[in-house]
Amino acid sequence: MQFDQAPFLGADMKVMAKSNQEIKETWKPITGQYAEVLNNGNELKLKLQESRFPARELVLYLRAYNDGVAFRYEV
Repeated sequence: MQFDQAPFLGADMKVMAKSNQEIKETWKPITGQYAEVLNNGNELKLKLQESRFPARELVLYLRAYNDGVAFRYEV
């Protein structure tokens, strides 16, 4: 990642922690064909940290479903 007022983030990162989680949720859409939607999948959470100064952290959430994939990150 490139920031205006900070060094590039992503080079020389190491995994500090990881965890897996099975997702079994349901949610109700406001409109649509179904009254309830199943949200089943698996999630991998990776906590990364720069090996050198300024040692910033990045948390990645990776999700896999039967019909797609998703990711998000926290800086």
